Amino acid sequence: MIHILAAETSPLASQLLADALRRSRIPKFQVSIPSSLTPDGCFEEIARTRPDVAVLALNLRNEPLSALEVIRDLHSQGTDTKCVVLLEQSDRNLVEATCPEQDVAQHEDAPRFRSTSISHATFWPPD
Repeated sequence: MIHILAAETSPLASQLLADALRRSRIPKFQVSIPSSLTPDGCFEEIARTRPDVAVLALNLRNEPLSALEVIRDLHSQGTDTKCVVLLEQSDRNLVEATCPEQDVAQHEDAPRFRSTSISHATFWPPD
């Protein structure tokens, strides 16, 4: 079973995401939501529970780019949790401005970012 921490921009959005992930049959996910959706609350919950994956909204509690701050803090603590950042829009310029490869490559201890633009998503099983 894969443990996922889900933190969206609001409690309702986080619950909807968690419910959708829990409906997965293969693989099965154990999904938790942090009690506080602030960057500090998410960091503390991830550091405490050590999920396999953290799915974070880019702008936690409407704080711009706050998920990236959480990821950097986790990386500096040596956490093995893999992180997925949810963007509100598909904008290549935003991804490149947020995670420029030259900035990441210059710092040996910086987290490694991989970005993917999704133009079409299929959810299984269908509702």
